[in-house]
Amino acid sequence: MMFRRDPRHASGWWRRSVPSVVLAVAVLFPALASAAVTLPAVFSDHMVLQRDRSVPVWGTAAAGESVAVSIAGQAKSTTADKTGRWKVSLDALKAGGPHTLVIKGSNEVTIADVLVGEVWLASGQSNMAMQVRRCRDAEKEQAGAKFPAIRMFTVARNAQLEPQDACKGTWQVCSPKTVGGFSGTAYFFG
Repeated sequence: MMFRRDPRHASGWWRRSVPSVVLAVAVLFPALASAAVTLPAVFSDHMVLQRDRSVPVWGTAAAGESVAVSIAGQAKSTTADKTGRWKVSLDALKAGGPHTLVIKGSNEVTIADVLVGEVWLASGQSNMAMQVRRCRDAEKEQAGAKFPAIRMFTVARNAQLEPQDACKGTWQVCSPKTVGGFSGTAYFFG
């Protein structure tokens, strides 16, 4: 028995199969789709690094990818492990800035306006969530909040039963426009 393909439909198989082939490649080789160096949200513009202490910087990349991290004249490098995780420890930095933190792998991530200073965590009680805009003399406090060296990273709420590797959030530079959303307790402590 012999089958003959109609020449008008010869390319039809290819058109119908390409999406399936692309999907199969993405499913079978997920590392190819996510080879770029990535960092947790805490490593972003306007961040503050702790002064006078070794500071870890970590993220993900393709398994076996070389990753280089540089800031304020120092450079560290490492290789992502078989799961794609990598970590370097920066030598202690003196208070100051602004600096630029650069992470290079198959791509380059540049984090601008990085300060080195004191980093304090404010967490654990509901009173930490009360914002400056709800504090006594809020309008006066907001109008006078011209402290660009004070930065706040607010972690987006996401209750989990297990420890998490990453969170969502952003760094905000203290100004009359932004301070209203800062934790009042953390702001006044700062």
